[in-house]
Amino acid sequence: MGLGVVSMPATTDNRRVGAMQRLFSTFVILAVLVGTVLLGGVSSVDATVDTAVDTAVELAPTRTANQPVVFVHGYTGSGANWNSAVANFRSSGYDANELFVFEYNWRQSNATTGVQLAGYIDEVRAATGWLTVDVVAHSMGSLSSRYCIKLKGCGGKVDSWVSLGGPNHGSWLALGCALLHTSCAEMVPTSSFLAQLNAGDETPATAASYTTIRTPCDLVVWPSSSTELSGANNLRTSCFVSHPGLTSNGRVLTWVKNAL
Repeated sequence: MGLGVVSMPATTDNRRVGAMQRLFSTFVILAVLVGTVLLGGVSSVDATVDTAVDTAVELAPTRTANQPVVFVHGYTGSGANWNSAVANFRSSGYDANELFVFEYNWRQSNATTGVQLAGYIDEVRAATGWLTVDVVAHSMGSLSSRYCIKLKGCGGKVDSWVSLGGPNHGSWLALGCALLHTSCAEMVPTSSFLAQLNAGDETPATAASYTTIRTPCDLVVWPSSSTELSGANNLRTSCFVSHPGLTSNGRVLTWVKNAL
């Protein structure tokens, strides 16, 4: 006698279980959609950067007036996420050759991106004549830049580091895209990547200063307090600033410039 499918009468409990399963499936689908769209801004950019890290950088003979700023976008983001910030900095006296937007493959491991960022920072230092740069990171960009500062080739080359809505201790929303991309899986609060990144001193002296800025009503980084780091200057906006809006809000950008 073969094994078959046994049909059970529809009871109240069965209907309740079915409703709960459908509700859970709906939540997972919504989490994937929201996680993919909002964690750093929407873009189809998939550019990679040379992973080579220069150990001896020949600096330009004359350095720029202002210390260069390197902007790092987040999950699903691109350099276009920083258009408003670049324009704001330009209106405050920065020249175009002092502002740099780092683009990368946001699907790859944040550790890989951190190594690539180290090489890019060396290129910026060589072009501007400065020994150090400032780094402003949004969302997931906070993880690769911290990894570079703490564990890879950016140590001693970053003066001020600013995180805008960074999931520095993870975001439970990342469960919705953890199976899609390595970078997203690393944003789950219990990931081994975050355990390594946050072990010991969260703000080591390999950078001169650390600032975090978060919105308490962040719908992407859950909980929003994940952004804050021990030893950093942790700032909080009002609920009127969204997660993507952290890169363009005038008050936030004033805080960023004051932190550099």
